[in-house]
Amino acid sequence: MRPLRSPFVRALVLVPCAAAVIVAIPALHFFRSDMAAIGFIRAWGFSIGQAIAGIVIVAFLAARAFSLRPSVAGALYGLGGGLIADAGMRLYCEYTQPEHVILAHGGAIAASIVAGVVLARITPRS
Repeated sequence: MRPLRSPFVRALVLVPCAAAVIVAIPALHFFRSDMAAIGFIRAWGFSIGQAIAGIVIVAFLAARAFSLRPSVAGALYGLGGGLIADAGMRLYCEYTQPEHVILAHGGAIAASIVAGVVLARITPRS
């Protein structure tokens, strides 16, 4: 029976998948002609969709690190994933109203922090 590949090699398989998702999601902005009509939903949904790819990969790697406070680690990598996703979305988002930026973009960052904490708690440590 052949043994499993090393954890490093298994983790490297996820990197191209995450890179493809992170690059493709902001590009989906141009596939709809009515994007301006769904401004809040678009910014929030695309930011969360893009952040999930980074959060899942980091959660998989952080579960192996045996952190003393997994919730804090989850909040930090959720924050990082949210900020990276928001930076990608701001390249395409034409709205500059403070309400939109705070609710849509800031809400997506806050949701990715919560997703990181939840994922850190449910990811089995190995």
